[in-house]
Amino acid sequence: MQPVVWNGPVTEDTKLVVIFIHGKGSNAREDLPVFQPIFRNVCGPGGVSRVVGIGLDAQDESWLPNRWDAPLASQEPYLSSALGLLHSTITSLPVPTFRIVILGFSQGCAMALTYALQHSTRFGGIVALAGSIIGKSEDWTKGTTHSLDGTPIYLSWGSADPYYNNERTETDVKALEERGGRVTLELFPQMGHFVTPRQLERLEDALRVVLDRDELAAEMAPEVV
Repeated sequence: MQPVVWNGPVTEDTKLVVIFIHGKGSNAREDLPVFQPIFRNVCGPGGVSRVVGIGLDAQDESWLPNRWDAPLASQEPYLSSALGLLHSTITSLPVPTFRIVILGFSQGCAMALTYALQHSTRFGGIVALAGSIIGKSEDWTKGTTHSLDGTPIYLSWGSADPYYNNERTETDVKALEERGGRVTLELFPQMGHFVTPRQLERLEDALRVVLDRDELAAEMAPEVV
């Protein structure tokens, strides 16, 4: 399925690409508009193609056949196909990964965290809303040379979310930090399985950090004469 693109296309001059991965039972066309006001805020006036949003779509609106804490083998071949789609999307972009933010909700959050754990690269950020790394903890707590190289990761849950498990979340955070991720965990009291305005504010903060860093690098670059 073709991705849903907002404010595209992506060019070498694009300062930030947000790749959105939806949750189970939804799709990019329905969910991406929730985040578009944030994209417009950070674009600024005249920000054509400064920020581009790309929404990926799962076949039959589901990335995985089972809950994300089921054994990895039980998720195949869906898991490999989904991660492959995310990987091909990232590697096809004409921008470095430090200009890419991966945004995911629920199953999409699980996809984002799992992909990050498996790849040695510095992303602009991971914004992970209400999801966990896919598989049993023993599947991904083994030694690895993969490094997130300081990638900022914002992980949030609602305490009333039926999928939330404190022990599992702590294990997720530990695994990501051991791979070099800079994890911020935020737990919202009495919140269920949905996205809140506060989380949208956190997303905007994460996007502005990427844009500000890129602008600072441009200012410090030596002048070519």
